[in-house]
Amino acid sequence: MQGLNIRKHKNSENLQRIYSCKTSGLIRKSRKNCNFFSLPSAVRNDGQDQKNGLSHKKKKYLTDNCYGTLNINFVNFPKQYIVLLKEAVATTLKSERVKKCQINFIMISDEEIKKLNIKYRKVRRITDVISFLIVPEFFMGDIYISEKRSQKQAKKYGNTWQQELAYLVIHGVLHLCGYIDYDAVNKAKMFAKQDKIFQCLFSQD
Repeated sequence: MQGLNIRKHKNSENLQRIYSCKTSGLIRKSRKNCNFFSLPSAVRNDGQDQKNGLSHKKKKYLTDNCYGTLNINFVNFPKQYIVLLKEAVATTLKSERVKKCQINFIMISDEEIKKLNIKYRKVRRITDVISFLIVPEFFMGDIYISEKRSQKQAKKYGNTWQQELAYLVIHGVLHLCGYIDYDAVNKAKMFAKQDKIFQCLFSQD
């Protein structure tokens, strides 16, 4: 897709995210990296269908793309974006050979994601995405994405909002898969992975 922005990483002491524009070659710097937490929690009822679960047709589509049982839910996201975002999730999980999962994506306000950072990170900062691996053995997790922050980033880096959300979804899922970005080596590995998946989703045939 012409004008698509691919984000790349360079080493820096403060581990800032660095964006590289594919078409213009511009290097853009932004705030600090996204965040990931593995939290203890009561195990959810794995056999209970969610009210907002996928239709049979969409379940089959995602199963064919990730050879397993995927329970993927989006809350407060634009309905017209959900099919592509689910494809982004399925592609990421397939790349990591994850066959079963239960992942909830929740879009929240800047203030709400700031409260999560205060509670779990002890920092007063707004981040674009934060991931929680709640039950590792069943690959159950929640991923929160800031509505306004994702919109601002889409505009700043020349992507559509749908593209920005797909990028953040990929990033959040990779955190659940065990990728971290708290040091230069691991961050470079993670960003290379998510950029490759992102390109696969949006590149022209």
